[in-house]
Amino acid sequence: MMFSRRFANNLNFLNYRKNDLGPLLFSGAARRAAVTLISIFSPIYIYEIGLKYQLEPHYAIIVVLLYYVIILLSKISSLVFSENLSQKIGFKSMIWASFVPFVFFVLCLVFTSTLPYLLIPAAIFWGIHAGFYWWGYHGYFIKEGDNAHFGINIGEAGFIETIVGVVSPFFGALLISFLGYNSLYIFSAIFMALALLLLGKNHERKQRRDIKFSEVISLIKSHKSISLSYIGSSAEGILFAVIWPVFLFIFFGQVISLGTVVSVAAFSAAVFSLILGRWVDKQGERKIISIGAPLTTVAWIIKIVKKSVPAFILADSIWNFGQRMVSLPLNALAYKKGIEGGAARAILFRETTLTIGGLISLGILIIWMLYGGRLEDAFIIAAVFSTLPLIAVYKKRLENK
Repeated sequence: MMFSRRFANNLNFLNYRKNDLGPLLFSGAARRAAVTLISIFSPIYIYEIGLKYQLEPHYAIIVVLLYYVIILLSKISSLVFSENLSQKIGFKSMIWASFVPFVFFVLCLVFTSTLPYLLIPAAIFWGIHAGFYWWGYHGYFIKEGDNAHFGINIGEAGFIETIVGVVSPFFGALLISFLGYNSLYIFSAIFMALALLLLGKNHERKQRRDIKFSEVISLIKSHKSISLSYIGSSAEGILFAVIWPVFLFIFFGQVISLGTVVSVAAFSAAVFSLILGRWVDKQGERKIISIGAPLTTVAWIIKIVKKSVPAFILADSIWNFGQRMVSLPLNALAYKKGIEGGAARAILFRETTLTIGGLISLGILIIWMLYGGRLEDAFIIAAVFSTLPLIAVYKKRLENK
């Protein structure tokens, strides 16, 4: 009875009282479905294209890594336009604007099997979409969220998106197996269009203050340990998103088993995101990250020492817990800083450090693969990066309550 009462209280996001976050969260869930279909299976799709054109496996993996390097460079470049545009059209309109490059991205992917050079514009359009979308999403979240309960708000968003994330990988694997990759991109576009319909255009909020990129660079230099937390989390996360699907595909030799592992592991983290959100608001960032970062490290260690289906599911489940215990407090911290020092500055700081982390980890892995390193060695690199958020913990740059 007590559990059911607490669970019901956690579900209060279905009836927002003080803000207009509801449409944003459900819109984010629909986009999560679209992105999950693409993000999990795109690395495999690009890897198979490389093999199709008779590249050796490690060079095909390097092509995958370079594809994501282009995405990150395009994303950081688009943030400059996002910052200026959001002052004129608003944060919600930025999300709507992100649909245009997404359409071009999908069109490019559809024809890459016969015209592989289209992977380059596809990566550029995806990076622009990501830059536009996240600028609008985070900006609106800061403006409309509950300043005292950002953790709960983020946890609720995570809960809705995780429920979608449980179903999407297996659904995507079925689509590929029976209808091919193009069906995956068509359904992704449908979910993205649904995300815009759920978002709506009312209750627009605009950026008020201009921000220079040089200000963000100064912030990164003056807040080194906090910056390393974002960089480490992103570096580890991008390796999980890019290398882990390719490894599972090579290990199983099919996408159905990959989708099953990811879906089962994601299910274990759904309700946890709600509980964690309340915990962040009550405990502060430092205590949560001090537990979450070691969990993500343990997850990578399990993948290094034991390669079996039960071990993969266990490791992915632990990673889901740990990753949420790191990313949720860091997001809450960014939103709080957005209230204190301006939404634009907080968003640009967050996105810049995340991009730096992704580029560093991809760069290291590309060099490693060029010198004949194994794909599994990326697990060691990811494990090392997963420990970086602990620097801010031990230097007491994060808060406890």
